[in-house]
Amino acid sequence: MKAGQKTLPSILPKAEQNINVIIRRGGVCPDYRDWKGFIDKKIHPPEIDRLILDSWQRCSELGVDPASDAQLDTISPNDDFDNDLLLGLADRLDPSLKKFMVARNLVFAITNSQGRFVYRDGAPSAIAKTDKLGFEVSADWSEKSVGTNAVGTALREGFPLQVFGREHFRASHHTFRCTASPFFSPSGQIMGCVDISSHFEVDHSQNFEMVIGVSRFFERILLQAHAKEMQAWPSAIMEKLRSENCGQLVVESTGIICGVEPRAQAILSSRCSNLMGRRADEIFDLGPLKLFPQNHCQLNENKIIVRTIRSPVVLAEVKPLWSPSGLWLGLLLTVLEPGPPHSPMTLAARNLNVSAISQSSSFYLGDSAATCQVRRRVQAFAQTPSTILITGESGTGKERIARAIHSLGPRRGSPFVPINCGALPDTLIQSELLGYAPGAFTGADRNGRPGLFEQADGGVIFLDEIGELPMQQQVNLLRVLEEKAVTRIGSHRAVPINIKVVAATNRNLETEVDKGRFRGDLYHRLNVMVIHLSPLRERP
Repeated sequence: MKAGQKTLPSILPKAEQNINVIIRRGGVCPDYRDWKGFIDKKIHPPEIDRLILDSWQRCSELGVDPASDAQLDTISPNDDFDNDLLLGLADRLDPSLKKFMVARNLVFAITNSQGRFVYRDGAPSAIAKTDKLGFEVSADWSEKSVGTNAVGTALREGFPLQVFGREHFRASHHTFRCTASPFFSPSGQIMGCVDISSHFEVDHSQNFEMVIGVSRFFERILLQAHAKEMQAWPSAIMEKLRSENCGQLVVESTGIICGVEPRAQAILSSRCSNLMGRRADEIFDLGPLKLFPQNHCQLNENKIIVRTIRSPVVLAEVKPLWSPSGLWLGLLLTVLEPGPPHSPMTLAARNLNVSAISQSSSFYLGDSAATCQVRRRVQAFAQTPSTILITGESGTGKERIARAIHSLGPRRGSPFVPINCGALPDTLIQSELLGYAPGAFTGADRNGRPGLFEQADGGVIFLDEIGELPMQQQVNLLRVLEEKAVTRIGSHRAVPINIKVVAATNRNLETEVDKGRFRGDLYHRLNVMVIHLSPLRERP
């Protein structure tokens, strides 16, 4: 450590400061001519980071003015701006954080998922400088508002990153450095972003550890609070196993059991009358999993089977739980009713585990950081009822990912209905999707016919090439998503449906919305959880 260099405040235990996520560090500041060449002539200098170039391109398409130094759009305290949860997280921060910010002349901030600031603190001199940029509570720092910046771009990309100097899209930001990390709810939704900003001359070498550590700390709080509210693991994450011979419990990263299903408690009652708050290694023979924080990066997340310490032995399948940002949250244990070693039930349970393991490890091959993140997101998002949007170029495996979401989730025993929206004739789209009543039109089946939405009831419907859907059918789709019901052509009766929607596109839907070719309200309905697949040329 250099002389006089300040140490990181102990916001988290030391073991929690091990970083194992996708990050993008700030690089060499681009030359002014490179930035100007892109702004004036859309020249793409090859030495500029691809992530920065992609962001510049988005900002240009969104109409962000790179020369503007106008104050940011803000909202008044009376506007609908729910920040109580995020302010509650800020109250839990270690007091030494502010001392660290002041000592290093930094500004610390928290935004919501839309990029609006809800909290700010730090060195007064640094705050005074950032105030000139509109760096204040309720200001909008999304890419659409101010162009490329650590907050807006981290929220867009879904992982921690730095943006330095002329990597910013707006010229007025070229004298600043920013380091940001998004944080996620237990169900995989981005809740907000943690940011540290300063003048360009200030050192940011330790700020990655800081923002990732704080975002991890927030995710822990959100996870534990949700588990306590439900008195068990949140249903958004816990698998809905249909077998009466299984129960589930959740172990947080410290090794403490924080959520227990009643069935799991019943199965393990002879070993412990109250599982909540106990250490998992007092009940199970965890072997190498015993030292949780130190060994979590070495877990084989596909083949972990443990057994109880006392007889009769109870087997449990262990599944590590990761946040979409790549942070390890804990373990999900699925325990089975004890029985004879060779009983059909026990053998079937073993076979089920092997089958699930095989599926979870083979749907998306590769060992790059981006590929591993996609696998983690699929496994997390598959457990939720939320809509998922898969983006990526043609041929990147979007339908394969959609089928994995179906097979790894609680709806795996129900239908998977794929629809290529670009291949349906305009004259048949409505009847194919919604179905029709008897006698609805000439040539119609006299008994009527259910549409594809009804056929997917209880399961997953995959809307491939959603960007090709005509505007009128976008209206129909929006109505189905809002009302969770389908009205067949020629009928006035709404048929309730229970489906999980997975959509995919090779287009930039934000751009399509701006150009009037895709409905903005439908885009926001689909853009709940996003999985981006990188091109094959980037996956050697």
